[in-house]
Amino acid sequence: MTEHPLREAAQAYLAVVRAHAASMSETELVEALTGLQEARNIQDATETMLLAELSRIEHVWAEDGTLQERRHPFGRQDLGTVDLVAPCIGVSHHVAASRLTDMSRIVRTPLLMEEMAAGRLDRFRASIVADELVDASTEVAHEVVELLVARFTRLGGWVETAGPLRRRTAAVLERVDSTVIAERDAFELRRRGLFRRVESTRLDRWDGVYPVEDSRRAFALVDERARAILAAGGAETLAQARADAHVQLILGQSKVVLHVHVATSSEMAVEPAAGSQGFAGNAIQDVADESVVLHGFGVSGETVVPRSWLQKMVATGEAVRSTDLTCDPVTGALIGGRVPKGLVAHARPVVEGPPRVTGSTERSQAASAAYRPSAELRRLVSLRDGHCRFPGCSVTIRQCDLDHVRPWPTGLTTQGNLMALCRRHHRLKQSPGWQVRLLPDARVEWTDPIGRVRTSWPIDHLGATLPERRPAPPSSAAEPGPLIPARGWHSTLPDLSTEDLPYDMVDHSPLVEWLERLLKEAAADPSLCDPSLIPPRATDAPRPRSWDLTEAPF
Repeated sequence: MTEHPLREAAQAYLAVVRAHAASMSETELVEALTGLQEARNIQDATETMLLAELSRIEHVWAEDGTLQERRHPFGRQDLGTVDLVAPCIGVSHHVAASRLTDMSRIVRTPLLMEEMAAGRLDRFRASIVADELVDASTEVAHEVVELLVARFTRLGGWVETAGPLRRRTAAVLERVDSTVIAERDAFELRRRGLFRRVESTRLDRWDGVYPVEDSRRAFALVDERARAILAAGGAETLAQARADAHVQLILGQSKVVLHVHVATSSEMAVEPAAGSQGFAGNAIQDVADESVVLHGFGVSGETVVPRSWLQKMVATGEAVRSTDLTCDPVTGALIGGRVPKGLVAHARPVVEGPPRVTGSTERSQAASAAYRPSAELRRLVSLRDGHCRFPGCSVTIRQCDLDHVRPWPTGLTTQGNLMALCRRHHRLKQSPGWQVRLLPDARVEWTDPIGRVRTSWPIDHLGATLPERRPAPPSSAAEPGPLIPARGWHSTLPDLSTEDLPYDMVDHSPLVEWLERLLKEAAADPSLCDPSLIPPRATDAPRPRSWDLTEAPF
């Protein structure tokens, strides 16, 4: 490889530093570092210029069939420039693309390039200034940079770090052209929003962007209540207390009623107790563990909540029992019941076939001569399937079509002939050689062109496919009650379905009592805990123990 002059100079400078760094004074070391940084700034300017020239080049085919180069004005980037640059500077495709973006913004204001070429400004801070001026006109950007250069020349250099430099650039821009800042503020306000995503089965994460004039007052209110909660022992940390205070302030403004739909097996009917305002007397007893699993509680998956919370909601009337949902006893699939609008995300309407027959949007779930399913039937099939019914496909129901298993009009528009399919597998089902069967228990059997049969299972809303629940160990306080069959819950939001978690407990009381006795002996005779009394361990002999473990309960 041919030695580059710049590389030779850098290696020569490194050799000088290696030879004399140990004998240099503190002042000389600082001056050497300052000179090295100035040289690096000049290299950044050189790299920016090389990138700018490289990005101008476009390869085109000439009329004679030869490949020629065409140069465009600065700022234009050829499609392949990024992939040419990335291996040269040893970075990924995305980093190279970011470097080229910075280059195009810096060369827009030649005065920034001059400051870098003089060694006074590094590329990082130059890119900060250029980024703040990206939505300003070229004339305005030139004027802002001139004012910044004049100021830092008086101060003896670019002494401000990234954050203060960004704020100062914006302040100078506001003085030069306030309309740019006004348009930027309007755009920033359009970015406000609150987003929720599932962190785990027990936690949600909220990410919010708010206007500062509202955010800081609201946070002061939350913080004040949070500190009162923390002082009263209601939370372990201030962050936990703020989360509790935030929820209290929101829920304190209105009352949200949870409409709960009990999902029962088609082999057992549960009727509400006479005069009951909420759940049937034996239905609430199903929630017997410390935690319960809710389905459809604002998300398509499962959510775990404390049992005490659900019981409190029922007792206060904030959770009421609505229409029941019937499930298959073997697969737990939803096979009947009225699904309300808030319980399930809708699949996309059927996009193929003849136009919809006019009539009510809430027709019954019985066989229909119409091609398109009613809104009520769509909700039932959507809640039953939850996602695409091709084996292994997890495309959410929001991005699926409801497709007839047996083509219409041979196959009627019923829940026994409809299933959710994404567009890809919707087309695959219609391909030669593929066969599909929807079984009465809502399983879907797919047969591929080579004869393999695969099964897609519906969502188990009943817990029917889970192993049998282990009974809790007998307690001295009360005799264990009779085992109650597992049952799910659904509601509208909130519409949810809940079922108990598998339960298991081990009695550790003998081990705890033994450990407590050992601690008392150690407190009475501290020499038992003296490590110096334990002889060193031999490589071929077991280490002696200072405790008598013959009575240990394990």
